[in-house]
Amino acid sequence: MHLTVAQAVGWGLLIYGLSFVANMMLLLVIIGNRKPTPRICPANNRLRITGRWLRQHGACSEGRHWFNAQSETIGVKLVRKLMAERNYGWARWLLCRMLTRTQCLEFSLLIARQYWATSGTFPVIQHFLKLAIIRLEQVLNDDSRANRHAVESLLDAVCDEDRAPGAILCFARIANSTKDNAAYLHGALLSCGQGDVKTLEDGLEIIERDN
Repeated sequence: MHLTVAQAVGWGLLIYGLSFVANMMLLLVIIGNRKPTPRICPANNRLRITGRWLRQHGACSEGRHWFNAQSETIGVKLVRKLMAERNYGWARWLLCRMLTRTQCLEFSLLIARQYWATSGTFPVIQHFLKLAIIRLEQVLNDDSRANRHAVESLLDAVCDEDRAPGAILCFARIANSTKDNAAYLHGALLSCGQGDVKTLEDGLEIIERDN
């Protein structure tokens, strides 16, 4: 039987179409049978820690060596593992770099409120803490340019007041900038003396709640 050119082209397109459908069905079967991958934070991909991630974030050689000598890679589990070893400094460092922007604001607000409850009656600290808490609340509720810009007056006031604690400056920087604020959050924890087990667990709870 002889086929015309049109018939040959038609048969070719039909065979191609059937092959395409078969391949797509096979792909769907493969995907459906694939084991689910561990859940990773959709916002910043930071819940699974790797050696490359640690290098990119400036981890010290001792920290990278500790990481490579064990098998855990899930961030929250690594923080708890460090806490169990009483290595709270590394636990704070890692936690601060796992938070998203919103989580960082929420954790900063929690720390500021805890600091308020333990700061006594020092008028300078109370005054600036109140302003920092207000600004953090505003930015957390609406992370707009206008709200971030409103923090600049607090930054100027803190820089002009030698008696203002460093934590206030850290809180203001976090509220004012959308860039990586891990160092400021870490500084706030140290300045407030809030890097204990309870505070670290509060930070981990924020991450686990969102994921």
